[in-house]
This record gives sequence, structure tokens and C-alpha cells, in this order.
Amino acid sequence: MNNSFINLLKIHFLEYKREPAVLFWTIIFPVALSLVLGVSFSKKDQVFQRAAIIIDLDKDNFFLSKIKNNINENNTLIYQSAKGQNSYGFHMKFDFVNREEAFKLIKKGLVSIILEPYNNNIRIFFDKNNSQAELAFFQLKSFLAEKVNVSYEIVSEEITVKGGRYIDFLLPGLICLGIMNSALWGIGWSFIELRIKKLLRRMVAAPMKKSEFLASHFISRVIMAAVEMLILCLFGYFYFNITISGSLYALIAVFICGNLAFSGIAVLVGSRAQNSRIGNGLINAVSIPMLILSGIFFSYINLPEAIHPVIKALPLTQLADSLRLVFNEGANFLDVWFSCVYLSFIGFMTSYFGLKIFKWY
Repeated sequence: MNNSFINLLKIHFLEYKREPAVLFWTIIFPVALSLVLGVSFSKKDQVFQRAAIIIDLDKDNFFLSKIKNNINENNTLIYQSAKGQNSYGFHMKFDFVNREEAFKLIKKGLVSIILEPYNNNIRIFFDKNNSQAELAFFQLKSFLAEKVNVSYEIVSEEITVKGGRYIDFLLPGLICLGIMNSALWGIGWSFIELRIKKLLRRMVAAPMKKSEFLASHFISRVIMAAVEMLILCLFGYFYFNITISGSLYALIAVFICGNLAFSGIAVLVGSRAQNSRIGNGLINAVSIPMLILSGIFFSYINLPEAIHPVIKALPLTQLADSLRLVFNEGANFLDVWFSCVYLSFIGFMTSYFGLKIFKWY
């Protein structure tokens, strides 16, 4: 075999030896992430669905009593079908609330389906465009067909109220995803690329303040993120009839604080990386776990309860939950002030430490 080819292979492997961080981000980190998520989602006692049951304290109902007889002390139904080789099982946790609270829960994404017993029948509300809610509906039908041995009627009604549809849950999440990606790739990756091209040292030597250099990146990203949000909001309004039910001032505050948080994280991520492989690894290490855990596409309520405090502490979770409050529940600034302070704190602290260790040369 050609000796030059062998030598070239040796050179490439020696590069990994010289930069072990590349090995971590390309091999060890994906394995560690798959291990953590695999263990979390493979637990036998995992609750896969969550439903709200509308109760009337003045009335009793046949189906309500039937469901209560089959749930444990945690209000969880553990159902195993008895159909031979085609058997399957599911877990469903119930929240017993009034009608108003039930629809608040579905707006927050905390439940995927609502049950309303009436006249010894049962009415089920869910969004047919939400695959998770549709699955819950068919699971409940299977349970009722096997456990309730009398004639009854199930009325399925599609949720059309604003804020309760899946698209109402999804659109604010996509706005948050755009804010995160805009900051991490627009600021963090920009710093890394300038450092690779040896342009940062020229920036330092130029007659300008470092604060002006950083501020220009932040303002440009905020403007781009605002344009992206406006386009998404207009598309949602004209195609899905999505409106912002809360305070516009609260929306602006959450938007700016979210940009502050992820701009600070971007400064920290891009403060030291010397090549594209390490830079890619750092950005993905920050963004991918939040993309999976923070409930952008589906609510994190179905993840193991043990990690809920960690999930709620993630900046993307705080941003998404606050935006959904403003979009779907009519929140004002007083309802989201804590998230604004929390996101701003993350932004200032990560910026401070990022600039402390920032490598300009």
C-alpha cells in the first residue's frame, strides 16, 4: 500500500491525540447522552400519558367511580390489555379538576386529553392533530371497552378553543428554539470562526471598544430573532388563527430576557474554542439536551418526575413556559417577572465568566 496514504492516516489520528477535546465531543458526549436518556425513558414505572377529568362535586358518575376503582394512590391508571399476543399496556395519570382548570392544564401542555363524565356517558376532548392526544384517546377507549361491561356512549370532541390546540403549544416553542439557535450560532459560532481565521486579534487592534464589538453582535441577533418571531406570529395568525392573548409588554420583556440569557451562554461557549470541531461540539452540547428536555415539541411532563426540577431550571424551559403563558393564558408582566429575572441573571453571569476567560488571540 502507498506509504504516503499510511502516513496521512497517521497524521489524522495524531491530530485527535493532540486535541483530546475533539474525541470527547464526537464520541464520549453522544454515548453519555444516549445512556442518560436511554435509562430515563426505559423505566418500567414511567407515566406515558396524563389526562384531566372534570368533576362535579355535587354529582356522582358511573364512569368516574369506575376509573377511581382502577387507579392507585397516585391517581395513576396502570392498564395491561388481556388480548393474548396482541396485548399491550400503558400508564395514565389523572388530575381531578373543574372544567376551567382542565382547559388551563391543556393550554399549559400538562395534560393531553380531557374527560367529562355526564349522564352515565363520557365526553372526551382532545386535539386530533396531536398524535400524543390521539393515542391517549384510543388507549382510554381500550380500557373502557374491557373494564366497563355495560352499554355507554363515548363522545369525542375536537378542541378548537384558542390555546388548547397543539399548534398553540408548538408555535411559542419554535420561537424559543429560534432565539436559542440565533444566539448560539450567530454569536458563539461567529466568535469561534473569527478566532479560527485570526480576525479577533485584528478586532482588538482596531480603534474600537470591545463592548461595542460585543454589543453589535447582540443587537444584530436580537433584530434577526425579532424578525423570525414576527414571521412565525404572522404565519400562525393567518393560517391557524393564533393570537397573543396576554400583555404585549410581557411578551417583549420575555423576548429580550431570553435573548440576554442565550447571548450570554453564546459568549461563554465561544470564549475559548480554537477549531470548528470543538466549537460544534460545545454548541451541540448546550443546545441538544435543552432541545430534547425543555418541551419544545412535546411537554416535558411525561419525562421522569425526578428530573423535572432540573428541566425547569433550564433557560430554554423558562423561556418556553413564559412565552406560552403570554400566548395562551393571557399572562401579564407580573406573571412572568421571575422568569425574566432568572433569564437575565443567567445572561449576565455567563457573559461575565465568558469574558473573563475570553481568548482574543
